Amino acid sequence: MGEKAGKKIMSCNLIIKEEARQDMLQAYLYYEQERNGLGDLFLTMLEDRFTAISQHPEFYSFIDERKILRDVTLYIFPFVIVFEKLNSDVIVYAICSTHRGPKSY
Repeated sequence: MGEKAGKKIMSCNLIIKEEARQDMLQAYLYYEQERNGLGDLFLTMLEDRFTAISQHPEFYSFIDERKILRDVTLYIFPFVIVFEKLNSDVIVYAICSTHRGPKSY
């Protein structure tokens, strides 16, 4: 729980599914191979977005007709985080390259 301008910010529990962890690892290794330190920057951008979605998951648009899944883009990198808010949890299902088609989610 954090505070901002005198207001308490409640965070949801962040749960990262194994598939999303594998996505993170693959992207990290790719970017580290491209340039030393670039993978670390990718992980920093992910952490920033994880913080944002755990604090305000409802700020992000639904991506499915049933209004269950949401996504958020990363700054700098061509990736989206696909997640669901379920009660007090935010469940991250995938970290997807925007260069892949949506059927790969």
